[in-house]
Amino acid sequence: MNRTKKNKTITIFVEGRSEEIYFKALNQQQWIRSSNYKLDVKHCKNHDESLKTAFSGEYERVKLKDLYKVAFVVDKDHMTQQKFTKLLKTGYDIGFTNPKIELWFLVHYEKIRESYSCIETSLKKYFPDYREASKKIADLAEIFEDAIRNAKGRSIPNFDEISTSVGTVIQEIKTIVESK
Repeated sequence: MNRTKKNKTITIFVEGRSEEIYFKALNQQQWIRSSNYKLDVKHCKNHDESLKTAFSGEYERVKLKDLYKVAFVVDKDHMTQQKFTKLLKTGYDIGFTNPKIELWFLVHYEKIRESYSCIETSLKKYFPDYREASKKIADLAEIFEDAIRNAKGRSIPNFDEISTSVGTVIQEIKTIVESK
């Protein structure tokens, strides 16, 4: 009898609809679909709810450490330094974008800069019909490697400077998926 291997789950807690659309599209990429892994994307309203959801309910019973991989994808909007530090202390992978997720979307098209007057305006140069939670955000998942390259040098979670570590989380997922 030929048994198929059960999928291993990589759980990603996201705080917005745009992030959920992006990571669900990433889950449909061939490199994940053809593997023994799946992304379980959990939409939460904000970073507080992400942590609360992760450490209670069904996840408390399973225990996060028993899941194959856990990551949080959040941005600086409405986050304090204290909450940022608490999130980093969880020990899980953190896809943090300062100031907002639109920066991650923008680096799919251009190298990250030290400052922006308006990230949404810059993003609309490349993605004219961009709006939060647009289904077209899913298209960006196809070119995530460009974003990883363009974020280089600013890919460590940083509360005080423009940065995005979302690509670091994706790269780690890709490494796991392709090594097994």
